[in-house]
Amino acid sequence: MADTFSQEIGGVFQDGLTIQIPIFYKLMASMLTVAVIPIFLLGGIVSAGGTPGASSPRSACRTASSS
Repeated sequence: MADTFSQEIGGVFQDGLTIQIPIFYKLMASMLTVAVIPIFLLGGIVSAGGTPGASSPRSACRTASSS
């Protein structure tokens, strides 16, 4: 049977029963966190750029070639 113990930390009693998380899952969580940050940054940059308007040279070429 697992023994539990209590210790006083900063005036608050805390149970000593802890759950061990394997290093694989810790590493996977940190890699996913690091991978998501550039995706959000790139999404913000692309959305800030917007779509080309009527004054854009690219849209003028597109309308001229379609006629």
